[in-house]
Amino acid sequence: MRRTISKKKAAQMKIERQNFIYGNKDEGIPGCINLGIDEATAIAIFDEINDFANYAFNKSHAAAYAFVCYQTAYLKTFYPVEFMAALISTIDDKDKINHYILNCKEMGIDRLPPDVNKSRAGFTVEDGRIRFGLTAVQNVGAVFIDRLVAEREMNGVFKGFSDFVERMTGQDMNRRAVESLIDSGAFDSLGFRRSQLHAVCDMVISEASDRKRSTIEGQMSLFDELEETTEIELPDIDEYPKAELLRREKEATGLYFSGHPMDDYTERIKKVTPHTVLDIQTSVVKNEDGVFVSTNNGINDGDNVVIGCIIEARKNKTTRSKQQMAFLTLEDAYGSLECLVFPKVLQRYSGLLQEGSMLLVGGSVSQREDEEPKLLLNTAQPLEEGLKSAGNNKPAEKEKRPVLYIKVESNTRELFSRLRDALAPFRGDNEVRVFFADTRKVGGVPRELYYNGSESAIRELKYEFGEENVVIK
Repeated sequence: MRRTISKKKAAQMKIERQNFIYGNKDEGIPGCINLGIDEATAIAIFDEINDFANYAFNKSHAAAYAFVCYQTAYLKTFYPVEFMAALISTIDDKDKINHYILNCKEMGIDRLPPDVNKSRAGFTVEDGRIRFGLTAVQNVGAVFIDRLVAEREMNGVFKGFSDFVERMTGQDMNRRAVESLIDSGAFDSLGFRRSQLHAVCDMVISEASDRKRSTIEGQMSLFDELEETTEIELPDIDEYPKAELLRREKEATGLYFSGHPMDDYTERIKKVTPHTVLDIQTSVVKNEDGVFVSTNNGINDGDNVVIGCIIEARKNKTTRSKQQMAFLTLEDAYGSLECLVFPKVLQRYSGLLQEGSMLLVGGSVSQREDEEPKLLLNTAQPLEEGLKSAGNNKPAEKEKRPVLYIKVESNTRELFSRLRDALAPFRGDNEVRVFFADTRKVGGVPRELYYNGSESAIRELKYEFGEENVVIK
């Protein structure tokens, strides 16, 4: 019975309840009633045990957890930078790393990018800030990192890009590793633009490799050996645009270290919608049985939400009915989320749903016991357009706004659901009225269905109700 209660198995609980109260001769269980306890008292005792088991566990377990909790709280309170650096170093999940990085920002802890002259393998503390480790950089192997750190400690910091390549050639370094280090910002402290380093990367590596081979073959003179590495002259070209820098950074590290494409929009998005990707991610948690259950954070299965995001990936799939649907990876400054786009919606928004597109999307949350929560896309509009429309929602005093009219055949039970689904992502202060063709009467909609006046809202309504049935007067 103890195991059944701890596992919260409802079907087995009914059996154990029966055994507890009435007994089970086959299993040698006398039951409360046979022991002289009346039925009402037995039921009350079992229900109290069951209720208590919903949040209780054994004393030794509780004591151990309490001790670890106290230690963790102490370290986070008095050594916050060291604690967070150690914590992030143990995390492999990119979304969780993003979450903890955001937590650092909220705690006032600055972050420092990877640096060939400062970083080690893991995340470290530097002047009260967290320096990202080189293990976070794609294509950079553990052996190469160990040799890089050893070279730096033995012969001093790297004085330039050419110096770095010259000294690390033959030490498990390859072109892909160097390019990833460039894109991650690991050479930024040397004063070079990333675009400049990419322009000369192949040439510098090739020349260093040739010199290394010549040394091995004994073709270099004594003067060649004594000659210091001369820093190559870099082309005078502009740095990549911010969006390109961040894209390359993302590819090299799996994260946005020096910023996020959504950073400039975060505060504006908060004024339009209270929801983020993290809210949806944390709407469920996996219990000890491996089942995802609700955390009751205000987002439930089937709820309609709106989030501002960037599309990080798109994968199309053909359904059994030979129609195209899509799987998207949506990301904001807080994490990433899988999004399903069914055929009808994909036909409508396929042009917008491209990798790198910044959007304001609306959809319903899907929570299942066997998987992470997902978003089922219903609507999408360009992020800037959606934010501008929302920013224009507040009418001037006594300003008369045009009214949106939707023509329908009759007032049916399904009408409100259709209106709600179509208008929910575009909530605002503009009035909506419905014209019923059969009675030729006009009715209003609840205030919660007023829309924001955006072109995307008009397009959505025309698609749902017909081009000729949506007008503004």
